Amino acid sequence: MEIQICFVVDQKTQLLALQLEDKSILENALQRLPELGIPTWASLQQRGYGVSVFGKKKLPQDYLSEGDRVEICAPLIATPMDARRRRAKREHKGGKM
Repeated sequence: MEIQICFVVDQKTQLLALQLEDKSILENALQRLPELGIPTWASLQQRGYGVSVFGKKKLPQDYLSEGDRVEICAPLIATPMDARRRRAKREHKGGKM
C-alpha cells in the first residue's frame, strides 16, 4: 500500500510517498523516515514533534490504510490561547475588552 508522509522543512511542506506492506502500523512508517531524508523518529520526538494521520493524533501501534497522510507535526510555538491573548492585546492596544 502507498501512504504519504507530510513534513515541514524550512517553512516548506514536503509531501513524500512511501510504500508499505498491507496491514502496516504507524510505527513501520516512522522507522522508515530516514529513507525519505527525514531525521529519525526518536530524534524528532526528543525535539517535541508529534504525529497524526489526516490531522488526528495517532499512536505508533495504530494501523494505516491505503492513501493515509501521516503528518509529522512540529511542536507548538505558543498555545492557541496565548496567541489569542496577544492578538487581542494588539487589536485593543492594551485596553479592556
